[in-house]
Amino acid sequence: MKHRRETLIMIMALLCGFVGGITSNARPSTAQPVPTKIPYIQTGRLELLDPSGKVRIRLAISPENGAAGVVLYDSTHSNARIIVQAYPDGTSNIQLQDENGQRRASLDYLTQGAVRLALVNSSLSGGTVLGTNNSPLLTLSDHSDKVRAAFGLNSSDSPNLQLLDGAGSVLWSAPTTANPNSQP
Repeated sequence: MKHRRETLIMIMALLCGFVGGITSNARPSTAQPVPTKIPYIQTGRLELLDPSGKVRIRLAISPENGAAGVVLYDSTHSNARIIVQAYPDGTSNIQLQDENGQRRASLDYLTQGAVRLALVNSSLSGGTVLGTNNSPLLTLSDHSDKVRAAFGLNSSDSPNLQLLDGAGSVLWSAPTTANPNSQP
């Protein structure tokens, strides 16, 4: 009798399971489809956040001048530290800024293929500029942003060095030039 009762309970449990499965509207489980690769993403601005939710990198197009740019911020997001921009006219630059948001160094690609590296001193006046246009030139400026020394190649590819006073007059030049106020 005991064996018959256990068999009856097992048959009832099996039938209840079938009835419950049929009436539950459950669909059979299927494997999730493999995500397809996205060929591209289009957006007006892309921001990467650090774990605290602060923007650390921004990729965007400037609504003011149409420049495509990448901005890297410091950990406080209070200042942009590195700015890379490519302008619609074909020029571009990379700026390094200090903790106060002031440009301290820049590498610029200018019109007609000229390239310039500018380094600004901590007082934000004066510094060094190395550039090329038709010929290479290195200039050193004082705290009043006046060029005080220039070294480069002149139009005939000869080296030229000039030391200037605060008014821009040549103090010394090598080789000596016919026009003392002409820079290399």
